[in-house]
Amino acid sequence: MASITLTDQPLKIHVTQPLTTAGMLARAILCGLKRPSGNVDSSQPLKRIIVRQDQVTLEADRIELFRQCCKFDGQTGGVPLPFPETYFTPLMAQAMVAPEFPLSPVGIIHMYQRVTQHKPLEPGQSYNSCCELTEMRSTDLGVECDFDMQLTRGDELHWSGLGTMLSRSRKKSGRSVRQKETDGADGPALPSNTAQVSSDLGRRFAKASGDYNPIHLWKWTAMPMGFSRPIAHGMWTFSRVLGMALASTNADQSVTAEAYFKRPLFLPGTVQISTEVLNIQHDSSAVAVQDAETGTPHLTGQVAVSDRQLS
Repeated sequence: MASITLTDQPLKIHVTQPLTTAGMLARAILCGLKRPSGNVDSSQPLKRIIVRQDQVTLEADRIELFRQCCKFDGQTGGVPLPFPETYFTPLMAQAMVAPEFPLSPVGIIHMYQRVTQHKPLEPGQSYNSCCELTEMRSTDLGVECDFDMQLTRGDELHWSGLGTMLSRSRKKSGRSVRQKETDGADGPALPSNTAQVSSDLGRRFAKASGDYNPIHLWKWTAMPMGFSRPIAHGMWTFSRVLGMALASTNADQSVTAEAYFKRPLFLPGTVQISTEVLNIQHDSSAVAVQDAETGTPHLTGQVAVSDRQLS
C-alpha cells in the first residue's frame, strides 16, 4: 500500500443543484473515455477536492420511505443513522467528474462506510453538507479513495461519515486495504433473522435514497454494467442490519456504525441478518449480512451506541 500525495490547496466546488442520476452517468461515461481505472501517476501531487452544498433539507417523506424500505423502526422522531449518506452520492459524483480527479468514475466500487451521529438530526430541518476527497492509496487491487462527509448547522457538527471507493485495476490481484482490515474479525455467533429480498427492492430504495444507478433497477439495465441481475444498494444492506440493531435506540443518543461491503447481493434473494439489538446490556455489536443458502458474506461491520444524551 502506498499513500498518494494530495495538495494542501484544494479544488473547491460549491453546488446549488446536485447532479441527477442521468447527469452523473453521462458525465461519468465521458470521463471514463479519457481516464484510467485502478492506476494514477503519483509523481506529482494530486488535488484534494471539496464539494459543498448549503441548506440540504432532510425530507420527511423520503425518511419515511427509507424507514419502510429498510424496516428501520429505531431512533423514533429523528433521522435513521445511515440516511444522511444518501445526500452525499451526487456530491461524491461531482468530485469524481471534476477535471482534477485522475480516475475513471465508471465501475468505482463502494468498499467501506462509517457513519456517526454527533448531535440530533430533525426531519424537515436543513443542514450544510461538505464532501471532501481526503486520501488516496495505491493497493493490491487498484486505487482506494476516501471521502469525508459532514452535515453541519452553524458551527456544530451533527453527522459525519467516511466512504471508501475502489477504482479497480484489471492488471492487479490480491486484496484491498479495507478488505485486509477485516482479517480475523469473526466473533461469537449473533442473533439473526432470515429476510426475503424482493426483485423490486432496488427501485423502492432508489425512491428513498435518490440513487437510481441502473445496476440496482432492472435486469435489462444491470446487464450492460456487467451484472446478470440487478443488485441491492450496499447502503440498503447496511441500513437493513442497522434497522435491526438500533430498534430500541433513541433519536438523541450518539451512535457510530461501520460496514465493509463484501459481495453483491443479487435480486431477488434470501439473506441472514445478524446483530444484537442494542440496549443497556448490549451497547455495541458486530453486524453481518450473508446469503441464507450459501453463507456468502455481503457485509460485515460494527455498531455502537453511547449512553451520552445529545443536545
